[in-house]
Amino acid sequence: MLFRFEASRYGHPAVLYSMPGVPFETMNALPDVLEDIRSHFRISEISHRTIMTYGLAESALAKRIESWEDSLPDGMHLAYLPSTLTGVRLRLSMYGEPGLSQEKLMDDQIASLKALLGDLVYSDTDDTLEHALGEVLKASGKTLSAAESCTGGEISHLITTVSGSSSYYLGSVTSYAVSVKEKVLGVPAGIIEKYGIVPKSVYPETANSNNSSALNDTLNTLLRKDGLELRKLVNDGKSEDEVQARKEEMLNDVFRVLSISLGVPPTKFNFEYRDDDKNYRIDKDITPKEFFDKYVGMDLENHISTINAPTSDKPFHKVFSVEYLGNVEGGRQVRHLNLKVDEMKDLIIEQLKSGEVVWFGSNVVKDSERRAGLLDTDLYRRDELFDTDFSMSKAEKLDSGESMMDHAMVITGVDIVDGKPTKWKIENSWGEKPGFKGYFVMSDKWFDSFVYQAVINKKFLPDDLKKAYDEGKKNPIQLLPWDPMGALAFEY
Repeated sequence: MLFRFEASRYGHPAVLYSMPGVPFETMNALPDVLEDIRSHFRISEISHRTIMTYGLAESALAKRIESWEDSLPDGMHLAYLPSTLTGVRLRLSMYGEPGLSQEKLMDDQIASLKALLGDLVYSDTDDTLEHALGEVLKASGKTLSAAESCTGGEISHLITTVSGSSSYYLGSVTSYAVSVKEKVLGVPAGIIEKYGIVPKSVYPETANSNNSSALNDTLNTLLRKDGLELRKLVNDGKSEDEVQARKEEMLNDVFRVLSISLGVPPTKFNFEYRDDDKNYRIDKDITPKEFFDKYVGMDLENHISTINAPTSDKPFHKVFSVEYLGNVEGGRQVRHLNLKVDEMKDLIIEQLKSGEVVWFGSNVVKDSERRAGLLDTDLYRRDELFDTDFSMSKAEKLDSGESMMDHAMVITGVDIVDGKPTKWKIENSWGEKPGFKGYFVMSDKWFDSFVYQAVINKKFLPDDLKKAYDEGKKNPIQLLPWDPMGALAFEY
């Protein structure tokens, strides 16, 4: 039962409705109430339109459309709804009489706004950035992988919340530790130490940085041509100063090719962000080195490269370097502390127990099953199949070229039985389809045979190994450029 009470007789410009408390009775009476309201009152309708943008902060966006916003018709206003990861949502609202004229007025204003913002607009609905991205990737037949740092995997999380994202999203690397940036993503520590790093917003991706094969081919051609010319200058008896002067000219050519292909890295920039309390912050005229020191603040010397190379030319507990492997003028020299395999395992286990994952280099194509995500020397028994002995020691495999590092992965866990490791949990970078959602299982025997390098935090080294490294790094034993211990570094 519904009661309508006209309160205006008591001096209050209102109508009160008394409705049943039982939910289904209220629902049945509600249409009559709404119809009565429409018949007795003039109702203003609220219309909304949404534009989703990405690429400009709220303040910069407001400045760009200031003239447009100031000229909005009466009754129409704009709201800025920023999100840290998905950009700024612009919501245009209008109060007025319902009808086609209001709809057209809203549509005209939205069209003007989209024309002003151009490529900054990724959707004109309440669509999310991750969903809009997925639609673009599916329509173009392209796939996506991600490398994250300060976002801590949040970008990957957002993308995978979209149903069906596995058809275009391959996976990600969350490179929070600088050692992982350096090894897994190929960011040399020497470059970071000398020049620092910048946010992607001030030095965006280009086609050549996303896929560097054509750029690599161009640089290799140029370097080979220049190498032949320098060799001829030396053979013709030119002085060292003349050769060096020509080399400087060649390096200018290399810099020009890189700058055209990748852009010139900024020397100073403004860094805008919101803190955990959503307060706007800005660092003005900060250099890449200052940015790294302030927002990362990690001493890159704390992580060192250890290797297990049991060949006769590489004594254990000695430090080695690979000739010509340095990639930064005046930067750090590549240094490897050679350890016994059990020593390397003990250090990895200590680092894992502390909550820090371990980058490592191995020969992943050997005795592996990509689809199942298995790395095990017992997968294929060729000796039994052919009744022939194929066994070789790790040293023999290295010396003969039978095995060398060809891939980098991350150790995230270990199974220990009676104090000894039996198998290791590995995070690969091949997406979620191989293995167990991108994770592999490595047997301890496979570790013995095909793991060659691991990056270890120095704090886990016992005193004798710290001393061996600190003394050896001053004058490391030089390995030839084609030594197996330089194989993986050449990949980067």
